[in-house]
Amino acid sequence: MKNLIISILVGIAGFGLGYFGSNFNLYAGIPTAFFCFGICYFILMRRSFAKLTTISQTAMQRMQGIQSNPDPEGQLKLLDQTIIIFEEGLSLKKEQFLIAPTLHSQIGSLHYQAGGILMQLRLRESLQGSASKASTYKSKASKRFKKAKEHFLDFYKPWQVKVMKNWHPVAMLAAQEYREGNKERSLELLNEIQGAGGDDPLFYGIHAWLLHKCDKQDEALIVVSDGCDKHGSHQPLKEMRQAIQNKKKIDVFGFGQNWFSFFPEQLDRDMIMRMQSQMMANNPDQAQQLSRAQRRALKKRGQ
Repeated sequence: MKNLIISILVGIAGFGLGYFGSNFNLYAGIPTAFFCFGICYFILMRRSFAKLTTISQTAMQRMQGIQSNPDPEGQLKLLDQTIIIFEEGLSLKKEQFLIAPTLHSQIGSLHYQAGGILMQLRLRESLQGSASKASTYKSKASKRFKKAKEHFLDFYKPWQVKVMKNWHPVAMLAAQEYREGNKERSLELLNEIQGAGGDDPLFYGIHAWLLHKCDKQDEALIVVSDGCDKHGSHQPLKEMRQAIQNKKKIDVFGFGQNWFSFFPEQLDRDMIMRMQSQMMANNPDQAQQLSRAQRRALKKRGQ
């Protein structure tokens, strides 16, 4: 890395300064070498991360437009613009450690989010009876998920996850591995990030659900029970544990919208209707988040 190399060279110069300045005392050069190296590396590292912060702020400003844009196609356009901003920042990876994985995790998450939006468009067309358009959106979503996987693989190294404590990209990678039929690999990934994800009840829910879907009921029960022990007041985990114990279908609705950011394909017609009912009960204004096209399609089909 550029910053490290420059700092080492400055450290060598610092060693020479101490060595020659003390009449060729070898031990006098060591403190000055470490001092010069440390100061130089700190300054260069701060400069690189300041550049990363600027890139992130620019990208987040673009992302804010997604929240206020009700048009899925418009959201996709804004997502792609944001991805370009982060991709331009990849040039910083030559300067400093951890910048590349940070950017790859962001880019991968944005592609994954785009895949989720495309799955919603697929559902909309399916509800309206347009099978060909629904198939097209499904194909586009699949390509986005695969693109996200590429960046998640560039991000994923166990030590980096521990340092950055960012389990979401790896969980999305695990979901994609499961989606592609690589069940054992999806479970391996989740096992490797238990430390990073242990503070979030959603992690236990995802881990237990995937174990359940992989026919590992005993392990699923252990994981969800651990989650209940750590997050005792979390009702969706309790309901999941009860469903696994009683060998009943798991209802993930209680985990809310966060669940569907990992498994957007599970956001089907029935889930949308339940979410709409909940939003109308809690806040009628939020119910408008459900697209008009989806509501018309649901009414047309007598839902």
